[in-house]
Amino acid sequence: MDMGERRTFIATPYSFRIELQTNKEIADSVTDNIRIEELRLETKKKGLEDDLSILFGKPVSSIKSVFGETVTINEAVIKGLSSKILVDPNGVRIMN
Repeated sequence: MDMGERRTFIATPYSFRIELQTNKEIADSVTDNIRIEELRLETKKKGLEDDLSILFGKPVSSIKSVFGETVTINEAVIKGLSSKILVDPNGVRIMN
């Protein structure tokens, strides 16, 4: 993988892309123990969990999706944050 400014994404049929990140310095964190416990998404197409399980070769229970009119992250539960509940500029609730 090119470690320069180029970034690699996986396109999905759910109208969003997944960035493959190998540079740990990209994550802006104060601790190495921060990780996503649960990610709740709204998608315009059903089947995200099944497709992610196929992609990763195992169930991905930390990602939950609901069928809706938009493609958005509704909530992120992240372990290791110093704050209990944050809201990002897009209105996504980030909980510890």
